[in-house]
Amino acid sequence: MQFTPQYIIYGTHESIKKYRISLENLMIETPLLEYIVVRYNFSGQSTWRHVLKDAIEYEDYTFISQEEYSIIHQHLCQKTRDLFLKRRIVKMKNPL
Repeated sequence: MQFTPQYIIYGTHESIKKYRISLENLMIETPLLEYIVVRYNFSGQSTWRHVLKDAIEYEDYTFISQEEYSIIHQHLCQKTRDLFLKRRIVKMKNPL
């Protein structure tokens, strides 16, 4: 059976609106927790149920290209890493 990967961005209405303007707009102006990207290998109706279930947790979603997925995913990973490093440094400066 051949699976076709699909890439989706979920987020707030505002974050999806910024994405539709440009990737840069999304990545610069949108807080880390307001959007997420996912990859699905579509195999039929059961996969659509997962997509719709995930979409309920967010306000909006749209399909994106593999290239956009890679760029946004890398950006989210870097922002998350930076957040953890920043918290670690603060904790080292102010131990309990």
